[in-house]
Amino acid sequence: MTDGSKMVFNFLKTHYGTKVTAQEVAKELDVKIAVVTGCVNALVKKGRAVRDVVTTETGEMKYISLTEEGLNFDPDAPVAKAE
Repeated sequence: MTDGSKMVFNFLKTHYGTKVTAQEVAKELDVKIAVVTGCVNALVKKGRAVRDVVTTETGEMKYISLTEEGLNFDPDAPVAKAE
């Protein structure tokens, strides 16, 4: 996991249970939206995060949150090598 991905992951973990958008995460962490999008895409693919789409009067809002698996994931844990 890259440093940018760890920042995004830790932000989502700290704000678990709060509705946040990719734009809000990028602004808070002072990173490009592409960093957030790439990290979230990887987390979603691995089942560690979800995107919830909510329709509002002004359009769609995409909220990002960690799953239980994501909440329990330790990005600093050693990676097991395949045999």
